[in-house]
Amino acid sequence: MEYSAPMDLRVLLDEKNIDLPRLAKVLDELGHPGRVWATRQWTRAIQARLYEAAKGFRKITLDDFVPPGTPELVEVRHHGMNTLPLHNHFEKRFCKPKDPEAKDQLWGFNYQSLSGVTGPGYFVTHPAPDDGEVDIDYTMLPKEKVASWPPIIPNEAKRSMRDLGFNSFII
Repeated sequence: MEYSAPMDLRVLLDEKNIDLPRLAKVLDELGHPGRVWATRQWTRAIQARLYEAAKGFRKITLDDFVPPGTPELVEVRHHGMNTLPLHNHFEKRFCKPKDPEAKDQLWGFNYQSLSGVTGPGYFVTHPAPDDGEVDIDYTMLPKEKVASWPPIIPNEAKRSMRDLGFNSFII
């Protein structure tokens, strides 16, 4: 009798030098549920190694977060896992703004299990000063949001991600 077991991608990460093109190909081929499951198996140490290995691997643009052709104010969700010991699964939800003055930005918020304590953690995403990087800036608030998102509140109104010392940049 045949059965299939979940693919454990940690075997690709045990190598001294992580083969990022191979890992990216395998992750792309897994599809969304498999990719989320696989990446949530990664430890803090693996995430640190991946972060270092990814520096300069390829340029990241706003199109990597919201694909071209996506209409304005349509949500695009990205699942993530941070290295905190608890409550470490989250989503960053992005949209393109309607405002033509903000064409070089994406607007978004964090969706996670502690939102009642931390608030939604709204941010503005824009190209970073370093070419090929993107800043996720919690010091800036979007001017509008997707209709289904929680109300936009200043990140200072609750114990926000910024108050906890988080600002993100993607390399």
